Amino acid sequence: MRFLSLLTAVTAAIRAVGLLLVSALVVVPVAAARQVTRGFRATVGPAMAVGVIAAVGGPGRPAG
Repeated sequence: MRFLSLLTAVTAAIRAVGLLLVSALVVVPVAAARQVTRGFRATVGPAMAVGVIAAVGGPGRPAG
């Protein structure tokens, strides 16, 4: 029974972290683009560019 509770907690934690990561992928590019643009129409292009660069580039160079 204890193992099932632990497994449920780990599963819920992984889902919560995944939700936070997906939310960050949606919010962060727009927030970055809003720092250099004014208005919605001017923000769309730079936000898409930041999102694509972040998705393709990944977190950066591997450590080590």
